[in-house]
Amino acid sequence: HSTFSNLNLKTGKSAILANGAQNGNDSFYIDVSFSDVFMQDLLFFQDEQWEGVVNGFFNIRQSSLGFGGNSSLRFSDLVLNNIPLGEADVKLESRDDSQDYQLALSFAEEGDEVFTANGSIGLEGDKPIWDINTVFNDYNLSLIAGLTHETFAPFSGRANGTIRLTSSEGLLSPKGELFVDDMVMGVPYLNTLYSFPETVPFRFDDETINIPLTT
Repeated sequence: HSTFSNLNLKTGKSAILANGAQNGNDSFYIDVSFSDVFMQDLLFFQDEQWEGVVNGFFNIRQSSLGFGGNSSLRFSDLVLNNIPLGEADVKLESRDDSQDYQLALSFAEEGDEVFTANGSIGLEGDKPIWDINTVFNDYNLSLIAGLTHETFAPFSGRANGTIRLTSSEGLLSPKGELFVDDMVMGVPYLNTLYSFPETVPFRFDDETINIPLTT
C-alpha cells in the first residue's frame, strides 16, 4: 500500500495539487487539480507543440469492481503547432455501472461553439469502446491542420455536419457527413496546392471515406 497526499507543484501563478494511493495491483485512486497551468509545461515531452492554459480537476478510481471518477477541465488560448484552436471544455463522468464514462467536449472560437462531442467511452476487457456523436458548426479544421502539418500544409476550410463514432473489436468506426467550404490543401512533398471553390462533401461509412467531387 502506497499513498501520496497534498503534492503541490507551484511555479509563479501556476499550481498542480495531487493526491493518490495504490492498494495492490488493481486498486488505486488519483486526484489532480490544475490552476493556470501552461500546456507547454505539461506536454514538453511531446513532438507536437501545445500552448495554452488549463484549469480544473480530474480524478480516477480503479478497483476490482471497475473504474470510476470524473473530471472538468477548461483549456484557454489553445494552440497546436502554431495554429490557434480557441477554447475547449471537457467533462467526464463515470456511469453507475463503472464500465464507461460520459464525455462532453466542446471547442469555441471567439465565443461561438464550433465543435461538440457527446457520448460514452470505456473499456470492454482490454479493448476501448466508443459511442460518441460529434457536431461541426462552421469549424475551421484547425485541429486537423495542427495534427497533419507535416503532410498537409496549408490545410484549411470550414466544416459543417455530424459524425457518429462507434467501436467494434476495439476499432473506431465513423459514420456521417461533413461539408467543407473554402477548402485548401497543400502537399509539401509534391509541391502541390489544391483549392476547392465549391463545397466538398465527405461521407464516412465505417472504414470508407467517400468524396463525391463534381467535375
